[in-house]
Amino acid sequence: MTASNNENVKFSDMKIMGNGSSAGGTFNLVKIMGDAEINGSITCNAFKCMGNTQVRGMVSTGGFNCTGEIQITEGMRSESAKLNGNLRVLGELSAKLITINGELSVGQRMTAEKVKVNGTLSVAADCQCEDMTIRGSLEVDGMLNVEHLQLKMHGSSKAREVGGSKLHVSRGFSVPILNKLITSMEGTFQAGSIEGDELYLEYTIAKIVRGRHVTLGPGCEIGLVEYAEEFKYDPSASVSQVNQIIV
Repeated sequence: MTASNNENVKFSDMKIMGNGSSAGGTFNLVKIMGDAEINGSITCNAFKCMGNTQVRGMVSTGGFNCTGEIQITEGMRSESAKLNGNLRVLGELSAKLITINGELSVGQRMTAEKVKVNGTLSVAADCQCEDMTIRGSLEVDGMLNVEHLQLKMHGSSKAREVGGSKLHVSRGFSVPILNKLITSMEGTFQAGSIEGDELYLEYTIAKIVRGRHVTLGPGCEIGLVEYAEEFKYDPSASVSQVNQIIV
């Protein structure tokens, strides 16, 4: 819920320039230029900051646009979230659109419609998303449920389980900003199981891969592949068992 949901009330702005602190509350605009501490939850139409910010509470906003390092000790809800830098949310994160150039860390569940990350994304629980594009590294300790995944790995990635429609996992080419964030430019994607309709996997280690159309590129190590219509594999891929299933 944002401040604009109550049309009969006009809310003031919160502005911090330099070093400062403030209590939480409901605002129209929160604007921070410098280092700030906010002691309480924030509800606002727009949250903008440039610098280092810690929010000891929850952030609910229509738009989140920040450059620098931000830590939110509880959860975050936003229509859109754009970050250049590091964002750490210790609770749940929910947003329609997330764009990150840097690092995003979520301590609990994450839900979003569209996610684009150049850098690293780590989620300590389940992650649900319609469309996810990652150029960097991805770590999901729970279930990754994503309709469309495009993962170009720079460094190693992992998820406990992956389920979706169209999944594409490969190694990415060298990108200058990622060279600074991630020391190892090569890696593998590890998962217990991967399931979807259209699967293309490179440098993937998994116990089970199950799909309608399955293609294994170079560097794959798979225990069991189950496919409905088509299975193709690179000569360097290692597969212990292959079964065609009848749908």
